[in-house]
Amino acid sequence: MYHVSQDARSKASAKAISNALMRTLEALPLADVKIIDLVEIAGVGRATFYRCFDTVDDVIRYICDETYLQCGIALKSQLDLSQDYRLDETFIKPYLLFWEQHTNIVRLIIKTDKIGVFNAAFNHMLKLLMVQFPEIEIPYYNYYVAMRSAISTAVLIEWVKSDMDLTHEQLTNLYLSQNTDDSLLIEQLIQRSHQ
Repeated sequence: MYHVSQDARSKASAKAISNALMRTLEALPLADVKIIDLVEIAGVGRATFYRCFDTVDDVIRYICDETYLQCGIALKSQLDLSQDYRLDETFIKPYLLFWEQHTNIVRLIIKTDKIGVFNAAFNHMLKLLMVQFPEIEIPYYNYYVAMRSAISTAVLIEWVKSDMDLTHEQLTNLYLSQNTDDSLLIEQLIQRSHQ
């Protein structure tokens, strides 16, 4: 568990440690990362590390949570600016645009194989967004979150693994066309099964 307080000094220490981990992972696998190396690179003491984090995995958790917090703020501001809610412009495009600018975090998740941590951060972001809209009720909310989390994570990871061979606009269009394509495919399968 991480326990970074909201005071500026604690947040600065956590950021320095997070940056040190990101740099270290460019050269080493996660299993070889040592706390002593992180504190040296970050320029903080060992006690400072343990005031903020219990383990190196906690640093990854913190990085994901903080990045998804920023993502949630960006999505909320997009919702606030939108007159008419359109899924492609209000959520998908800004979501992909945000992650296009934060691919280093997705690469961290790929390299460390911490997809569960990434999904948990996404789930937390959705919960924080939903608290701001108490009038909206989503049936089977836990399944809704699980599906959104799994799909968004899988798409982001594939996008980064594919060297972002599509722009965020192209990927948005592909995502939206999948819904239409799925409906057409299901109709064709049903028609064939009745022949």
